[in-house]
Amino acid sequence: MPADTAPKVSVCVVTYNHAGYIAQALDGILAQTVAFPLEILVADDCSTDGTRAIVEGYAARFPQIRVLPRPHNLGAAANVIDVLRAARGEYVAYLEGDDYWLGTTKLQKQVDFLDAHPDHVTCFHNALIDSGAGVDESSPRLLPPWERQSWGLTDLLTRGNFVPSCSLMYRNHLLPKFPDWYARQRVGDWTLHVLHAQHGLFGQLDETMAVARHHAGGTWTGGQQQAKLLAQIEAYEAVDAHLGHAYHHLLRGHLASLHLALVEPLAARGDRRAALSHYAAGLRLLPSWRHGRPLVAASLALSPPVLGAFRKAKEAARSLRG
Repeated sequence: MPADTAPKVSVCVVTYNHAGYIAQALDGILAQTVAFPLEILVADDCSTDGTRAIVEGYAARFPQIRVLPRPHNLGAAANVIDVLRAARGEYVAYLEGDDYWLGTTKLQKQVDFLDAHPDHVTCFHNALIDSGAGVDESSPRLLPPWERQSWGLTDLLTRGNFVPSCSLMYRNHLLPKFPDWYARQRVGDWTLHVLHAQHGLFGQLDETMAVARHHAGGTWTGGQQQAKLLAQIEAYEAVDAHLGHAYHHLLRGHLASLHLALVEPLAARGDRRAALSHYAAGLRLLPSWRHGRPLVAASLALSPPVLGAFRKAKEAARSLRG
């Protein structure tokens, strides 16, 4: 594609230390059959395992691939911001370097959907899960069977992060400026979805056209459960403030369960002060209390996951108070 030709789609590949996977990710992109100009932007954040040499080798052979310069490591969120700002396409397809796409028609189907649905800002689909043994049609999927075509902001706030990042296509230029807090996030995918959902609907195709890898080298699949819970708390609090607390009633249950889920592992580690602090924070987020029990009401904060986290946290806190 000539440099002065505007692409219809910019594929943004975000990668760090994915030497064992990045070739499959790029091959899946190059296999796409499309009826429009396409650019592929690779944001390698100063990998130390040879990833950059691999992507530069691809760029030397395929002129549609451009590797963004990285004089130093930016960090996960800043790396995402930079590649999205560099995208010139009307639409942006997002892919992390350890995931990959299936088939040859994913991009064309998503473009066709967004072209036909101007009230939708994003299009996504299901993905297979690869835990290290490869995938086939019997492999587990990230999402349950297809429910409906359109989802909105309140769905993202109540259900959490149900949109596979490896399946996404966004309308470009909806976020001319990212909020300052976004660059500090460690849960960048869900918060990015929320920012886009402020501008329109999310469309779901009844297709499975990607593979998400769950492996020890992934961001959260290596056993750092406490760090993950803390990062999710930060993300929910940032989104709550960004939305002016207008949706706090939808977020409080998630925040309560995250705080309460930290109590047991912190107590087991002997961190009494932190455990009791998160226990108190979780209780403050629950609905009104009476005789030591939460009122039974139609509230997200009284969902089974929240009550289960509360019961475990209560026992752990009781053992600390001895």
